[in-house]
Amino acid sequence: SALEQITQQENTLRKESAGIRSLTDVFSQYSKDNLKDLARLHHFTRYNRFNKKELAEWLKNSLLETQFMKKLLKNSTEEEFRTFENAIKENGIMIPEELLSNSVLLCTYGGYNSFSSFLQIPQDVQDKYDQICTPEFYEELEQGFLISSYIRSAVYLYGTVSLDELK
Repeated sequence: SALEQITQQENTLRKESAGIRSLTDVFSQYSKDNLKDLARLHHFTRYNRFNKKELAEWLKNSLLETQFMKKLLKNSTEEEFRTFENAIKENGIMIPEELLSNSVLLCTYGGYNSFSSFLQIPQDVQDKYDQICTPEFYEELEQGFLISSYIRSAVYLYGTVSLDELK
């Protein structure tokens, strides 16, 4: 079946590619302009003073800062978060490029091979995620996803909803 074929392809890709050690390794594949775009996307400033190698390291350190990563996780959709979590758990997954390009979380913290549509999460990102994703934080994320689903449902059912009615 198609699902078995995808699973077999993913297993082959996992065997062929060693896990990505660091987000810096991912960023080393980017052009300096791509790195600047990523810095702008996250509203960072003062990144113009760096050469490409320094910028990649600075970006990695900034993106792996605890409060920044927590904020990005909280602002993700449930689908993005589940994909991110699954990529960690499975040591890489195949996903369509459209899903990646529409996700700030996955674009920021994933290493993506567009030829094979394979997404891997670098080890330093996994380590930081394991550190910050305590049971309390996980529960907070789940609560946020539930509230978001309630809000979407209200909008789908009623079209326009005032904040007072929503509360």
